[in-house]
Amino acid sequence: MLGTGASPPSRRSCTRWLASAVFFAAFAISGPVAADALKIRAALLYRFATFTTWPESAFGDKSEPACFAIVGDSALADALREIVKTKRLHGRAIEVVSLSRRKTRHHCQVVYFGNTASKRISTGAMPDPILTVGTADSFLERGGMIYLFREGNKFKFSASREAAERANLRLSSKLLRFAKEVID
Repeated sequence: MLGTGASPPSRRSCTRWLASAVFFAAFAISGPVAADALKIRAALLYRFATFTTWPESAFGDKSEPACFAIVGDSALADALREIVKTKRLHGRAIEVVSLSRRKTRHHCQVVYFGNTASKRISTGAMPDPILTVGTADSFLERGGMIYLFREGNKFKFSASREAAERANLRLSSKLLRFAKEVID
């Protein structure tokens, strides 16, 4: 780099790049073990949230934790609890709650709908601003924001920037560049 006038990348930018690379490498991880797939889905759900910006009104006071609600997939809720027990989301502690399909109202910033639940629930009825993630083929068409699916041995996702913006959320361009499809 001598003589180019370009400064070397900062340690912070290298750390961010490495963290993003490790996160998105999870999409390429494959394996026949269901427990591994469960851990990957839980990690992806957490990472989707880290690349989302909420308005201040989405949270109570600074001591209130960020909340992830898992509808129809208690095993995923358990895996997510393990992953986030020492993590924070935008400076807040994290709470994970399991909800039945009948009880979907809870003051949470992220709601994940398991396959059965995401086929039956219209996310257009969710109060703003909640990041919605689901696994049903029609999830984005029903108003969801992130559709998580497997293609072969890889996890992939599609995102609806339009649905996120309607809920006053911003999905980071760093996240969207890895989406298989982005609906504007």
